[in-house]
Amino acid sequence: MRVITGVLAFIGFLVVLLFAAAIGLFAYDESRRRLVGDEFAPTPPPPEQTGA
Repeated sequence: MRVITGVLAFIGFLVVLLFAAAIGLFAYDESRRRLVGDEFAPTPPPPEQTGA
């Protein structure tokens, strides 16, 4: 029983570590994007969708 508890605790630790890494990577990318000024700008639709 002690081994199963240890394995489950280790898996939970890995899941929390994965989420923390994903949130950190997202925050780093957002801060870099704001620093560079590369915001998402609305783009016009392609000409074949406008009916022109």
